[in-house]
Amino acid sequence: MLRFVIILVLFLPFLLFAQEGEQRDSLRQAELPLITVKSNLTRPVIDLTPSLKTEASTAYSSLVNALEDSGLLFIKSYGLGSLATASLRGGAAGQTAISWNGIALQSPMLGLVDLSLIPTIHIDQATVDGGGQSAAMGSGAVAGSISFGSFRPDTAFRISHHFTTGSFGLFHSAHRLGGGTEKLRFKLSTQFDKATNNFPFRLRDDLPEQRLTHAEFQQQAWQQSVFWDVHSKHRLTIHAWQQTTNRNLPPTAVENVSLATQKDQFWRQQLIWQARGAKAVWENQLAYNLEDIHYQDPLAGIDAPSTFNQLTWQSKRSQSMGNFDLESGLQYIRASAEAKEYRQLRLQEQKGFYQRLTYHFTPTFRNTLLARIHQIDDHNPLWALRAEMNKEFSHDWRLSGAISRDFRVPTLNDLYWIPGGNHNLKTELSWAQELKLYKYDEEGRYYFGATAYNRMVDNWIQWAQQDGNAFWSAGNVTRVWSRGLEFNGGVFFPTSSGSLSIDARYHFTKSTYEEAIANPAIEKGTQLWYTPVHLANLQLSFETGNLLFKYTHRYISETEGVNADLAAYQLGDFHLIWRKLEKATSFRCFLEINNLWNASYRVIERRPMPGRHLRIGIQTDFSLQENKTEGF
Repeated sequence: MLRFVIILVLFLPFLLFAQEGEQRDSLRQAELPLITVKSNLTRPVIDLTPSLKTEASTAYSSLVNALEDSGLLFIKSYGLGSLATASLRGGAAGQTAISWNGIALQSPMLGLVDLSLIPTIHIDQATVDGGGQSAAMGSGAVAGSISFGSFRPDTAFRISHHFTTGSFGLFHSAHRLGGGTEKLRFKLSTQFDKATNNFPFRLRDDLPEQRLTHAEFQQQAWQQSVFWDVHSKHRLTIHAWQQTTNRNLPPTAVENVSLATQKDQFWRQQLIWQARGAKAVWENQLAYNLEDIHYQDPLAGIDAPSTFNQLTWQSKRSQSMGNFDLESGLQYIRASAEAKEYRQLRLQEQKGFYQRLTYHFTPTFRNTLLARIHQIDDHNPLWALRAEMNKEFSHDWRLSGAISRDFRVPTLNDLYWIPGGNHNLKTELSWAQELKLYKYDEEGRYYFGATAYNRMVDNWIQWAQQDGNAFWSAGNVTRVWSRGLEFNGGVFFPTSSGSLSIDARYHFTKSTYEEAIANPAIEKGTQLWYTPVHLANLQLSFETGNLLFKYTHRYISETEGVNADLAAYQLGDFHLIWRKLEKATSFRCFLEINNLWNASYRVIERRPMPGRHLRIGIQTDFSLQENKTEGF
């Protein structure tokens, strides 16, 4: 019976995929299941596991909301169900690397990932790392990285169901089944979302209220993972992820009507082989990504399908020798892309080799040197470097610092889009430094820390109107200097009826153009567009019995836009969760009130954002048998 269940689950996704083609004309979105946020002193971690082990956590209903509430970064959102990208330490969206199980997800055409398209039912954990990571990850990690992980489940068969409904026609349904034997385990998850997003808004306080039109979305996705211990020292893992998203694109504040639509489809597969020897551990990854985007705007006469294929192979070997930890890695990426504006198939090859060396002077003091050689097509090799120092002192003080040299290669759109693509673009290069100081309590009663960073990016790529051209084109038009301070802290108070916790975070970010740009007219010293100088986040949580109350307040300072400045705004979100947790089952229901004070605000100019809106949902988890001992 057990084998039958495993075989059924292994093949079920492929049956679903076979039927998916008949449903491709339906619509889309990105509303997500319950998400939990935890904090880690040195590597901020967002735990997305919707399972029994998240009993002390907070519920969310979208990945974008979870990232925003964490206060770890700034999200540039175009509205509910619309494009959302990350900005870390004053960097552009394409300067934050996004990976899934170590494989880069950024489109080689656009160089970014739409975070609103990530269903959290597929993801167990997200880690946000500020600071240059090119030496470890390759191109695109100039400002930092966001890493998603899908982990091996327990042997116990566990079934999870999530249902959410809410304002503006929101409906969300997600399901996960996982378990297996000590040698063979699987995990299957599916998700379906839809919404109308017809929220009311005002263009100005003195103008009548109107509703957003043509903003519907619909999304369906599934993911299958299989973990097979073929030997006590060898494991094979397969991940497959298919998703279709359709969305209508609403008119901006200066348009009366919009008929624009966008369809996103992707098919991601990964094969991982891990081997553990007497002296070293090997990991080989082979991944294939296929993504299609079809943008249409009948009013403007635009019909723009595009597609890309990306094959990635990565291999690394890790070994410890005395006080040394050694890691060597190879990376090969081959991307091909087609779009009418390219006029022909475009190819790009990347080859990288890195070496990491860590020396432990003492159990509490270590230094790490990481170096990479990277080549794009037949161009001269690039190099990246990261040197780190970590020291733990008495009384739970921790000090760390890093210096890095990073790079980001031009995207295929930057190079080949007609008109505007520039074959002569240079790679963005940067030097960055950071220093962190943390104090924490081993019993978890408090923590606080501070980070100072500095980064200079040369050959900054931006689309601008060049002399003699009637259209915008890509160019290395300036250099950008980013520097700032980050403070975070938290306290935990046990009370007679429960517990109270307070977490606070503040970011000061100066990210300025160091060379003037003629068109658009940008003076030297101007802050980057859509990059707030001040970002503050305060979370209050109170647990008593089966209830959890949580309030999050955010402040985002004013920003400069392309055509106009955007005012500062404050947002409050309230969460109420009732949960019943047992050894083998759990039940949660939640109420989420977003934008509690009904603030009127814009993140991107001309893109209205919703006022107060609600979400309610339930989450159930059932474990069908006891967990067994881990194998590999």
